[in-house]
Amino acid sequence: MVTSTPRPELRLEGPSAALLLALDALRTVKDGRLGDNIVDLGMVRSLCLDGQEAELQLVGTGASCPVSDLISAQALRALQRVLPDTDLYITHAQDMEWSPARASAKVRRHLDALA
Repeated sequence: MVTSTPRPELRLEGPSAALLLALDALRTVKDGRLGDNIVDLGMVRSLCLDGQEAELQLVGTGASCPVSDLISAQALRALQRVLPDTDLYITHAQDMEWSPARASAKVRRHLDALA
């Protein structure tokens, strides 16, 4: 069942045009188990663009998430395509794990259908 709980906030900082390009690129990165992209799944906690540097913080599905490194590598390649002259840093949130509440309403409906 889809709840009406609002999605946790996605923190975005930087020029709007570059952020939109970066988010579109990150939407090409899919979680292999769930099949949805990491933006709509709520796995992107923050994206900060500052001059020639960018930091992406991801929320994993658990400390032992087997696809965490794969998703990070795919996210890095996706961002390199649209921000080629930018130093990219990817970190993982240590203070939280992913839950379906982080996902978009569309993805939560999809997850409910799988349950």
